[in-house]
Amino acid sequence: MPNDASGWSSRKRQSGDGVFPKGVGRPDMWPKGSLQRSARRADLAKVPWLLPQEEFQRLIHRERARADRNSQAFTVVVFDAAGTTVAALRTVLETLKERRRLTDDIGWWAEPSEVGVLLADTPASGAFNYCTAIHERLRAAGVEVGSCIYAYQGAGLDLDLVSSGTSGGRRASDRGGPSGRRAEDSESEHLPALVRGGDDAAQPSPAAQPSPAAPPSPAAPEPPLAASAVDVAPPEGTALRDMRELFIEPLPRWKRALDVFGAAAALLIFSPLFLLIGLAVKLSAPRAPVIFKQPLAGLGGKPFMFYKFRTMVPNAEAMKDALRARNEVSGPVFKMSHDPRVTRLGRFLRRTSLDEIPQIWNVLRGDMSLVGPRPPTLDEVPKYEAWQRRRLDITGGITGFWQVSGRHEIGFVDWMRLDLRYAASRSLWTDLKVLFKTVGAVVNGRGAS
Repeated sequence: MPNDASGWSSRKRQSGDGVFPKGVGRPDMWPKGSLQRSARRADLAKVPWLLPQEEFQRLIHRERARADRNSQAFTVVVFDAAGTTVAALRTVLETLKERRRLTDDIGWWAEPSEVGVLLADTPASGAFNYCTAIHERLRAAGVEVGSCIYAYQGAGLDLDLVSSGTSGGRRASDRGGPSGRRAEDSESEHLPALVRGGDDAAQPSPAAQPSPAAPPSPAAPEPPLAASAVDVAPPEGTALRDMRELFIEPLPRWKRALDVFGAAAALLIFSPLFLLIGLAVKLSAPRAPVIFKQPLAGLGGKPFMFYKFRTMVPNAEAMKDALRARNEVSGPVFKMSHDPRVTRLGRFLRRTSLDEIPQIWNVLRGDMSLVGPRPPTLDEVPKYEAWQRRRLDITGGITGFWQVSGRHEIGFVDWMRLDLRYAASRSLWTDLKVLFKTVGAVVNGRGAS
């Protein structure tokens, strides 16, 4: 896998755009020991059942979608043979093949030294047992390798189970994980044309094709896999990690450059307007703060402080529970077209989206992007279904598909699908189109409240 925690992408490699983390695929990043590139390639040609890295990544994404849909767990066990010999690598591969179940997939996690095993419908406890059995066989053959277990559960893992379950010793490097994007499998018939078609719309991935490799030996015993939550310690020298952190995708360089340039230009253009609006808000309620601050969930769910002009009465949050029965949007979000907490000036600012101007500061800080999913409140995230949490894999934005497609006219589920569509298709051209359409959406006020 890549040599940072940001993960890898299953999309086409693009030089310098941030899609692939720095160092991926560079010859100078390969180990300098006895396992050189040519030796790895030669060995790879002899094991046709070993999946290429790109295909293995795709299967992990597919398994994630399945786990989200069925609220089931799966794990990936990574074995790191860096610094060993070609003969030792061959022993590792033969051992993994012998222990492979019909539902397991084996492929390159990061060439040329790390091999991964995808254990479908297997919680962390089952992966512990599997990993222990593999290490025992390898030690009996005189081979020592590092290992790491990445655990994922569609219903959401208890993070304590994976963040504190690391034992000491040598392990596979924490070099990334999947960060390519998938939209929710179920498609909506009501998605707008911007994301339903066109040259930048997300295209469905082809179905997984059976490996041309020979099936595992029928005599291979099934590994003893536990059926429930983590109830045993990781094998000695093996790290246990939360797989969700590997799907998080930092801002590509082109996108960060667009954000800084666009936000800086907007700050200069709107500076006089910023002062006038601030003065108007202050005069409307002298004792209330001009800027409304609220912690929201950012990249990976990490909280950040969100800024906008205050458009509600000072005790708006205290009034929220009493108004929940009048919520007009499905799902965990709260929206009202005629919210009594909004001030007269606030209605104007919201209708014109001028209350969003302070978010330029969030963009400059890197908490948000110009284009991306709308950051949710911290109390909304625990109520998400598993597949909806995937919108947190990328940085949230001021505007996006939802904002230019009608905002509050769109139901919550379709809103989430729009965000995943953007995550799957984001590009410079897509962002520029969204920014252009945002101008029109602000002018006509469609979906604003």
